[in-house]
Amino acid sequence: MLEAFQESHGITDMVVVADAGMLSAGDLQAIEDAGFLLLVGSRRSKAPHDLQEHLDTDGNKFST
Repeated sequence: MLEAFQESHGITDMVVVADAGMLSAGDLQAIEDAGFLLLVGSRRSKAPHDLQEHLDTDGNKFST
């Protein structure tokens, strides 16, 4: 869906912005593997376990 949206609108760079509750670790990996930039908002204490594990081990993250 993201690639189709990008192609139909002629977008070369796209950032996916989502709440942590909307994505699983598998979703995050698929988005990253497709080459999209990704911002995921969550309080560390509220992130689902698989999402937090992905961010800790695979993702590029920063904390405030």
